[in-house]
Amino acid sequence: MEGIDRAISDFAAGIFLRHFRSGTLLGADRPSLDLARDLELLRAHWAISAPVREFVQYLLAHRHEAQALLQFQRRTDDAVARGRIDARASVIARRVSGHPSLIVSEEPVRSFNTGPNQVVAWVVHMAATHAERLFAMQPKNSAYAALIEAAMTEIAAVKRLDALREPLKHVTAGRRPGPNAVRDAARSRRLIYRYAIAAYTTLTGVEAGDEAALSRVLRSTLIGPLEEWRRFELAVAAGLGEALSAELGLPLRLSVLDARPGQPVLRCGRYSVFWQSGGGLYVPPALEPSELRLEAVLAAYGMAAAADRPDLVIVDDEAGSVAAIVEVKYLAGDTANARFREAAGQIVRYPRTFMLFCRQVLATDFKAMHRVQLGEAPQLLEVGESGEFKRGTLGESKESYKVKTYGRVVAITRQTLINDDLDAFTRIPAMYGNSIAQLESDVVWGIITANPAMADGNALFHTTHKNLAGTGAALDVGSVGAARAAMAKQTGLDKKTVLNVRPAFLIVPASLELKAEQLVAQNLVPAATSSVVPQSIRTLAPISEPRLDAASETAWYLAASPNQIDTIEYAYLEGQQGAYIETRNGFDVDGVEIKCRLDFGAKAIDWRGLYKNPGA
Repeated sequence: MEGIDRAISDFAAGIFLRHFRSGTLLGADRPSLDLARDLELLRAHWAISAPVREFVQYLLAHRHEAQALLQFQRRTDDAVARGRIDARASVIARRVSGHPSLIVSEEPVRSFNTGPNQVVAWVVHMAATHAERLFAMQPKNSAYAALIEAAMTEIAAVKRLDALREPLKHVTAGRRPGPNAVRDAARSRRLIYRYAIAAYTTLTGVEAGDEAALSRVLRSTLIGPLEEWRRFELAVAAGLGEALSAELGLPLRLSVLDARPGQPVLRCGRYSVFWQSGGGLYVPPALEPSELRLEAVLAAYGMAAAADRPDLVIVDDEAGSVAAIVEVKYLAGDTANARFREAAGQIVRYPRTFMLFCRQVLATDFKAMHRVQLGEAPQLLEVGESGEFKRGTLGESKESYKVKTYGRVVAITRQTLINDDLDAFTRIPAMYGNSIAQLESDVVWGIITANPAMADGNALFHTTHKNLAGTGAALDVGSVGAARAAMAKQTGLDKKTVLNVRPAFLIVPASLELKAEQLVAQNLVPAATSSVVPQSIRTLAPISEPRLDAASETAWYLAASPNQIDTIEYAYLEGQQGAYIETRNGFDVDGVEIKCRLDFGAKAIDWRGLYKNPGA
């Protein structure tokens, strides 16, 4: 993928170079560089560019060199040598002046007003000034904020060096190093001057529109810090701008360097292109039912739905409306979570219908989890005068289950990838998402259809539990009313306390889905009073599940809300909620392997929140 990323960076950098270089995009009569605005912004980006960062980092790593930045000043004194003696100059001075004790010497001094030291001090001062300006321009949550803050921290550390602290107070931006100072720094063999002159000449090159200097600054500050997918979106935006410029015959105006929230990154004629914002004109559509279900599914996995905004929005400024939206998809740099969001989108076609009446928990490990149910407090008994309080006990029940690991690895050969144009690579995570939903549904609904034994030795639905109708009855008002009454009469573990469990869901196989919907429909007016469906039954939420048809096409169920009483509990391993999808390059097989793993378990915890009628 490195070649793809490099090509994207080259494409974006090429467009920026054609914009910022001294010259034009469309001819000499239409310049694309706004010197009053773009040049100052380019200077700001220079302050955090690679040449400046390398210079600053060298200073911090070699502090002793900064302490030894000395220059030699020639002095003539009477019988005093303040530095290295120049014998030839001393003899000449004595003969010319007639003074027998004159000495010409070169005194070592630390000066930053002339010579190559001036280049060092001036670059540090200007880098600090422009970096602060660039930081002030950044919007909240800017993708460049981390880079700018890191550069400012390093520059501040350099300014605190003993050798530079005082000299930097007297450096001014208007007094640039002279040609002699630049020449001496360029000729020096000392690396500190080499790094300083590299940073200095990069700035002067940017100001002159030099292509190499512009490229180095833009690549290291505008393109390099961005994640691959942001870089690709920016490249597409720049490409759109060039296309508009060519089509309209108008100059392209880039505002990428100083783009503010809600402002376009480029303009061309009457059109503006917004990146990661809608310019206040784009209004996202209302969520569809399937999208609402998707949000619920992702929430169950501890994930939030991705922000619903287009990557690029083209606005017609004259009409004051959105002309087009552009969605940009970058496959190579996609994260596993982003892939799974797309995969979860497939789940809405095959929804996990059990989530409404079941409770989700997290397991700390793969050991058996024990769900101990304390019974109700014993009923209070009348205590007579001088009577004795009788002791009571708390009943308890315990259900156990554990999380199991499910997984598969799929290998895609290199030939398949090439022949399928990567479509298989993108579809498999989505297919895994569908497979995960089916597996979880199989496990949970398998508890309903298999009717497993509970801790007391009786089946989940059993006459002893008083949650199984003795005689099957068709789904109608009367049978639902009888089932509701049976749930309300359920007692606690002490067999005495009435729980008054209220059903919230009507669960049916697909064959009874229409009948269930008709039963709870709000808009059906019966012809006879005896056929009226009470409002309390109409509040039941119907749940249709085709897995129930394989066991019975007539049986139907009632379930209480898990907020009132335990029903079925399902668990994920803590820290591994939902699916784990991983890819790696194959070694034995020339291609890519995709692994999907799910740690999941489920168990019926309390039979009193469920009721079954075999139907008729």
